[in-house]
Amino acid sequence: MAKFNDLVTIFSNFNGMTNKIQLSVKRVDSGKNMFRTYKNFVRRYLRDESGNFALIFGVSSMALLMATGVAIDHSNLVSTKAKSQYALDASVMAAARSYQVDQSSKNAKKLAKKVFKEHCESFKCDKKAKPKITVKSLSADNASFSVSGQYSGASSSLFLSKLSAEALDFKTYSEVGVTASGKNHEVYIAMDMSASVGIASTQTEIDLLKTLTKPFVNGMPGAEDGCAFACHQAEFFISPVINGSSVTTYDFAKANNIRLREDDILDAASSLVSDIFDTGNPNIKVGAYAFSDSVEEIKAPTNSDFSIRSIVNGMNLSYWATRFDVVFSTLTQNIGESGSGATSSDPVKSIIIVTDGLNNNYDAGIITSAFNANYCSDLKNNGVKVAVLHVPYPDLSGQPWYEAFAKPYLSSIPSQLEACASSENLYFIGTDATGISEALNLMATALLDGGSSELAFKQ
Repeated sequence: MAKFNDLVTIFSNFNGMTNKIQLSVKRVDSGKNMFRTYKNFVRRYLRDESGNFALIFGVSSMALLMATGVAIDHSNLVSTKAKSQYALDASVMAAARSYQVDQSSKNAKKLAKKVFKEHCESFKCDKKAKPKITVKSLSADNASFSVSGQYSGASSSLFLSKLSAEALDFKTYSEVGVTASGKNHEVYIAMDMSASVGIASTQTEIDLLKTLTKPFVNGMPGAEDGCAFACHQAEFFISPVINGSSVTTYDFAKANNIRLREDDILDAASSLVSDIFDTGNPNIKVGAYAFSDSVEEIKAPTNSDFSIRSIVNGMNLSYWATRFDVVFSTLTQNIGESGSGATSSDPVKSIIIVTDGLNNNYDAGIITSAFNANYCSDLKNNGVKVAVLHVPYPDLSGQPWYEAFAKPYLSSIPSQLEACASSENLYFIGTDATGISEALNLMATALLDGGSSELAFKQ
């Protein structure tokens, strides 16, 4: 405005001067003087910089304010889009895992939308808007497939709304795929459920069981301080009592919440089965056996999760001697030959043997011996990979049965069990609940290496 007022003043003065010039036209060359005067005034105006700061500040402030507004709106857009991308990724991954389990695209899409809705509040999405989920099978058996999702949303605008841009639109895309290039597997878990799994789990539990059973020992030499075995069958030298009734030491131990080696093995095996199926690989089937002086099938090979503990609890197992000759002959016959893994009907087969390695036969008295690696030969000759988890006999020094029938053979067991395994990396030792669980997982990983079909986001 300062410049404009100056111009008004200049032109007002210029008009007054023009009148004066007209009055003195006889003495001065009016044309030349008027041009010279005008030229001088214009030149002085152009050199005058007063008032420029206000003009520049006003113009630049508007530009700076606009740039700030655009930056804030863009930041909101980036944040909202990132959150929606996370929600879409989560929903697509959930759908893919669902499809791996039941091959139902309907269930996969339903779950994807549910998961997306649960994440929706984090970025205040349009609750009416839903992601578009697409499931594509890439193989006849649905083992290879992809799940993709699209979501179109908008980020609210604070500044650009003043310029008729109420919201900033965006689109997100996510895709998860799996190519089941791994082989088909059948892995079996065979667990020793003979009398020795009734030994208390830890030294603390062993001492407690001995203390609690001590009053019920009937003069058995060497067992005066109680019994460390929770046997499923009645023994002549001990008669524990619960509520006035005689029971086995097994029932007595359970009634007193004493954890046994049986619990360590069953819990670890059940956890392993769940972990295998958590990978979502449809190419893996798991079966299970329990053995003592005979073999009982716990579960035929399946690709659906199951609880070994729950099934065993409902079975009437022998829980007595350990006849490895009978056990391995039966397992070899039941499992059969290992295949190429190219199809589900010709799977690669493997077995995990969980045992303490003490062989005992009660058919003609009590005959015990160390495990012999030759028991495993027929299985391995059939191409079955054999993994062995050795759960060593605990030191029960002073216990009559241990001293007479177990201790003399224990030192020979480790080397024989290791020789039974198909390779050095398939022999493990587990002395407690944690060790047993960790060993089983490592064994399964080694056996199933190369057979996985991991879900992965596609770039």
